[in-house]
Amino acid sequence: MRVFFALLPDEAARRALGDVVAALPPQAGRAVPSANLHLTLVFIGEADPARLACLHARAAGVAFSPIRIRLDWLDGFARSRVWWLGPHAADAALQSLAARLAAALVPCGPMQEERPLRAHVTLSHAAREMPAAARFAPIEWQADAFALMVSRHTPAGVRYEVLARYPQDAGMPLSAGPSVG
Repeated sequence: MRVFFALLPDEAARRALGDVVAALPPQAGRAVPSANLHLTLVFIGEADPARLACLHARAAGVAFSPIRIRLDWLDGFARSRVWWLGPHAADAALQSLAARLAAALVPCGPMQEERPLRAHVTLSHAAREMPAAARFAPIEWQADAFALMVSRHTPAGVRYEVLARYPQDAGMPLSAGPSVG
C-alpha cells in the first residue's frame, strides 16, 4: 500500500478549499475531490505490514504542537502538472515538523520523496497550463494532529484514508491504527 503523512484541513478549511477547486478554470485539469484535500508532510511510498508498523511506532514518538496553517499563494508544479495552494512564506513550525518526522522515520527504510518540504495542498492534476503565481485570499486552519494516510484505488478513483492520527490523544476520532498483521 502507498502511504504518506499529512495535515488534514478542518471542515471549514475543507469547504473553502472545495470552493476554490470548484472555481478553477478548465486549464487547471482534473479537480481533486474535497475528501482528498491534504497537506503532505512526508511521502513514504510503498509499505508492507512490517514497515507500516515501524512508521506507526516512530511517528507516535514525534513531538507535536498545534500549527496554524495559512494558505495564501496559488501556484503550480509544471513537471507534475498540478495546481496547488500553499503558504507564500515558509512556515518554520511546519518545516520543523516535517523535518523531525522525516528524521524519525529513517529507521523504517527509504522514503520515495526526500526533497525538502514545499508545503501545499494540491487542487488539480493533469493541468494543461500552469497558473500565474499569485497571492490568494487566505484559507486558514489549526492543525491539532497529523495523520498517517493510505492511498486506495477504487472504481471511483483514488481515495485517501486515515490509518492513524498523532498525537493519539489529540481529541480527534482515531482509527484502530494500522494493521500490522
